[in-house]
Amino acid sequence: MDIADTSRQGQHWKESIVGQAGWTATINAWFVPGNTQQKAILDALIAATPGTKLTGATALAFHGEDAGDHYSGDSYINSVSIAASTGDKVMLTINVTGTGVLTQTIA
Repeated sequence: MDIADTSRQGQHWKESIVGQAGWTATINAWFVPGNTQQKAILDALIAATPGTKLTGATALAFHGEDAGDHYSGDSYINSVSIAASTGDKVMLTINVTGTGVLTQTIA
């Protein structure tokens, strides 16, 4: 949620107004060969397409503990980092900024 400062000179207390809602996400995941969402993100980075939008089949979904519960929404990739030690699993860290509403689904 954006918060704008509307204070005026001479006031002793700040005043603010509420702006628009928004969302960001950081996803930490083990690399899974064959995962279509991971492949879409990595393909976008390899193609060096700035501002790649993940939408439709490539939109991110964050699953909860209960089967079927999740959050989903369209987003833009901010950054991706890939790290692994010798003989260890490959870890992906993906940062995105949402565009539009973040939808909650409770099964």
